[in-house]
Amino acid sequence: MSSQIDFQTQQASPLIGATVTGLAKTPPDDMGDEYFGIELQKGNTDYVLWFLRDEEGNGPGAFEIDDGTVAADYSGIMPGT
Repeated sequence: MSSQIDFQTQQASPLIGATVTGLAKTPPDDMGDEYFGIELQKGNTDYVLWFLRDEEGNGPGAFEIDDGTVAADYSGIMPGT
């Protein structure tokens, strides 16, 4: 594995065993882009798995995991769907 893949795999490891609880999306940003993600819960910890792309839309993409506190503004938009 490349170091980029190792990094992404390590970042995703807290989600092992988590339960999907809903979907999330952001309002449009200053450039008009909207982002979507999956809400997850593991124990008492909430996460949002955001699906991102690089500026050019190239490559395999990336993701970002926020804790439930940071993501609270954008989570719960479509719970349980």
